Amino acid sequence: MASDLDLLSPQIRENKIWDRAYDGLKADEPNLVGAYEVILTRELRLSNASQGEAGQENGIEQGNTDTRRAQMREIIQIGEENTKEEIAAKETLGGNLRILPLIKALVDKAVKGSPAASIVWAGVCLLTPILKDPLDESVANRDGTAYVVPRVEWSIVSAFRR
Repeated sequence: MASDLDLLSPQIRENKIWDRAYDGLKADEPNLVGAYEVILTRELRLSNASQGEAGQENGIEQGNTDTRRAQMREIIQIGEENTKEEIAAKETLGGNLRILPLIKALVDKAVKGSPAASIVWAGVCLLTPILKDPLDESVANRDGTAYVVPRVEWSIVSAFRR
């Protein structure tokens, strides 16, 4: 037996599911969603200098779901633009850090004869993971997102067929 969602085009079905989930969460947690919408409004206004200073009011569309989805898409684009520079810097730094094991092997041999140099080198070796771990985490997050996103539609459709 086909549900109402099964009869709709994939794009309309996706929009309906998203709207139901958003509206359901807003009904269950109005204060949380309201605070979230204020934050989203601030992001929209900061990207649009013509709209002036961002305040504490909620500028996310409440009545028209098409407008609300367009606002959400704009916020996603803003976020992607804001992270492009950060991603580029991390990739550059990550590429430079890949040569660290080679350098480390050479310097390890070079500082063996000098206790003072060994102490300094030990400090450098202790700080290296502080630089490297966030980069590894970013790669793991991207890989995880790439794994999960294609499976989301299947999960949503399966949930609504029950």
